[in-house]
Order: sequence, then structure tokens, then C-alpha cells
Amino acid sequence: MDENKDDVLITDIIRKVREELKNLELEKSVVMSSLKDVGSQIRNIDKKEMELRTRIQKLVKQESELSRKRVKLEKRLGDVKKKLVKVTEAQKSISQAF
Repeated sequence: MDENKDDVLITDIIRKVREELKNLELEKSVVMSSLKDVGSQIRNIDKKEMELRTRIQKLVKQESELSRKRVKLEKRLGDVKKKLVKVTEAQKSISQAF
């Protein structure tokens, strides 16, 4: 009789262990799925980061180019102002001559 009780206990323990293993497998599946999602999100973030870096580099390049153009335009504006002063002085000289 004791042997029969032992068999029942062993069978019960084995059943509980199997149930626990199934639960652990389900949890493992959920965790693995979450890990895949996280991995996918990380890849998306990395991709967006690279896109942003590329855009930033382009913007920096454009800013540098615009800065050079601004300097050239400011120089031209200075030259035009000097010429305008000369023209104004010439007009004054001409009007004083007549």
C-alpha cells in the first residue's frame, strides 16, 4: 500500500513538474517574442539615428555654404556702397561745377 502511495506521489510530482515546464516554456516564448520586438525597435532606432546623422551632415554642409555666400555678398555690398559713395561724390562735383 505504501508503494502505491509513493507511486501516486511520484506521479503527482511528475505532473506538477510537467505543468511547471509548460508554464516556463510559455513564459520563455513571451520573453523571446518581447526580445524580438526590442531588437526590431533597436534596429529601427539605429536606422533613424543614421538618417538623422546624414541629414545633420547635409545641413552643416549647407550652413557652411550659405555662410560663404553671405560673406561674398557682404563683400559685394561693401564694394557697391563704396562705388555709390564715389558716384555721389562725383555727382556733387559735377553739380558744383555747373
